[in-house]
Amino acid sequence: MLIQMDLIDDLRRLTIDRLASHGFSTADCGNLHSLYAALDSHIVRLVLPSKYDIKISEQLKNNPQFELLRNVVDEISDDLRSGRSVVPYLSSQVLMSDRRRDNLLTFWGIHHRHLNSRTTLDKRGLVARADQLLFVRFDSSVAHFIDIIPHPR
Repeated sequence: MLIQMDLIDDLRRLTIDRLASHGFSTADCGNLHSLYAALDSHIVRLVLPSKYDIKISEQLKNNPQFELLRNVVDEISDDLRSGRSVVPYLSSQVLMSDRRRDNLLTFWGIHHRHLNSRTTLDKRGLVARADQLLFVRFDSSVAHFIDIIPHPR
């Protein structure tokens, strides 16, 4: 029996299906390399649900915004400790078709999350845009909370 396979086409279809399952339109993505790069970038941004220990930097502890936003920081900490998704704290741009590159994530592995409560979730399941961002780096099972930085305008 002869089995015909096209691994490149199969990977292309699987990648398109996976992006579509995350709400992306793949019509404008171009070649397989661009599609797969978009998928990889998106998956890295998501921080897939897993239980994390939380480490808080001295810089964050000494930041005056830390106490002001403690309830949201604790909300995110609780989600990470229990293995719940922190996707709701992502920028709404994560769902945009142009998939702008996050250079801080790309070059340093530092994620940012919007510091607004889950009580502000919109119809897409994302919190309202916040004036402050929590910078986090993930290493295996540890989430290192680095600092709170104002959101650029």
